[in-house]
Amino acid sequence: MNNIKNLTIVFSLGLMAALGSVSLAGEGAGDPRVRVIWPPEEAGPAANFYFSGDASVVVAQSFPGIEIQIHVDRGDGWVLKRRLFEISNIGIWPFGLSLDGGVIGITNFMSTDLEIGQGTMTLPRIWEMASGQYALIGQVYGASVSGDGQSVAATGRFDGRVEALFWSESDGLVNLNRERDEPDTGFVPRAMSYDGQVIAGRGERFEPINDTQYAYVNHAWVYFDGTMMDIPELDFDFEVSNEVVGVSGDGLAVIGLAHGHVTGQGFIGDYSWIWTLEDGTVEIADPTRFESVSVIDINYDASIVLGSASFIGGELAGQFLWYPEAGFILLDELFERKGISIDAQYPTFREISEDGTKLMGTGSMDNRSVGLIVTLPEQGDVLSDAQRDGYIRSKLGR
Repeated sequence: MNNIKNLTIVFSLGLMAALGSVSLAGEGAGDPRVRVIWPPEEAGPAANFYFSGDASVVVAQSFPGIEIQIHVDRGDGWVLKRRLFEISNIGIWPFGLSLDGGVIGITNFMSTDLEIGQGTMTLPRIWEMASGQYALIGQVYGASVSGDGQSVAATGRFDGRVEALFWSESDGLVNLNRERDEPDTGFVPRAMSYDGQVIAGRGERFEPINDTQYAYVNHAWVYFDGTMMDIPELDFDFEVSNEVVGVSGDGLAVIGLAHGHVTGQGFIGDYSWIWTLEDGTVEIADPTRFESVSVIDINYDASIVLGSASFIGGELAGQFLWYPEAGFILLDELFERKGISIDAQYPTFREISEDGTKLMGTGSMDNRSVGLIVTLPEQGDVLSDAQRDGYIRSKLGR
C-alpha cells in the first residue's frame, strides 16, 4: 500500500458542496464501527482525505479560497502543515504515508518533500539517467512512501526522459531503469512494499497497436533484487493498456488493471490482475457475475483486495473485497448482513489497512465531504459468508 490512490498520485474523494462550522476529526454519532472524520475548520468547499497504513493518522487536502492547504491529524486535532497560494499549473498534494503516519510525502510539479515528525527534508533532484549522463536539477514527483518510512519511489523528469527513481538516506536518489536505455519509454513507479525492496509501476512505450497505427501503451513492471522486469500480461483478444495499482506490504504480490480498448470503439472496460513470482499473472474475475472489475488496494499479506465492479450488462455492482481462497463479497451485502450502518451518503473506499481490518475512504454528510474509517468483521467470519454465498449461487446457477 502506502501510495495515494490515485495518481500521479492524487485522487478526488468528493466535493463539499457547502461549508459551515465543522469540528475536528472525531467519531460519528452512529455505528461505533464507523468513524466519521470532519475536515479542518478552515477548510474550503473541497477536501480530500488520506490515511496511514494503520489508519491512525489522517491527512486532509483542502482548497479554501485561492489556497491549497494540507492538515494532519495524529489523534490530537488538525495541524496545518502546508499552505500554498494557487498559481496556474502548480499544485501540492500528499502522495503517501508510512504505516504509522510518522513520515508523510508531499509533492508538487517540481520537487518532493518528506514531513518527518516536526521536520521537513527535500529529496535531491540529481540522478544518473539511463544514458549515463546526469539529470541536473530535474523534476522529482513523489509516488509512494515505504511502510517503514525509510524510502520513497518517485518519477524523475529531465530532458524529455521519464525515469523511475528510488530514494533512501543510505543510497540517495537511484534510477531504477538506468540499465534499460529505451528512448521511447517512460518509467513511472506507482507503489512499493513495506521495506521498499519491491517497487512496481508502468512503462509507457510508443509501439504499434495494429497494422497501421502507433500509440503510447502502458506495460507493468516490477523491481526487486536489483532488477526491473516486465510483468507478464493477460492474453485478451483486444488491445489493453496495463498499470500497477498496488504492492502488498510483504512485497510478494502486485495488483493492477488492464484497460481494454477496441480500435474505433474506444474503452470497453477494466480487467484486473494479481501477479506473484510463484503463480505469475492471474486475472481477478468472476465472468458469471461481473463484466468489469477494477482493483483499488491490497493489504500487507495479499489476503484481501479492495475493488469495484459492474455486473454483466453494465449495472454497477459496487465495491467488493476479494479473497484468493473465497472470491468476491460485495461491501453492500457485507454491511447489510453484519448490520454496519454508515450515516454518510455515497461512501467510497480507496484504501484498506495493512492488517486488513479497516477500510478508509470518504462520503458526504450535511452537504460536506467527510472521511470514513470502517472496522470490518473478523476475516474468518467474512470468509465463511463468502464461501456460503458462493455455494448458494452455484446451486442457483448464478
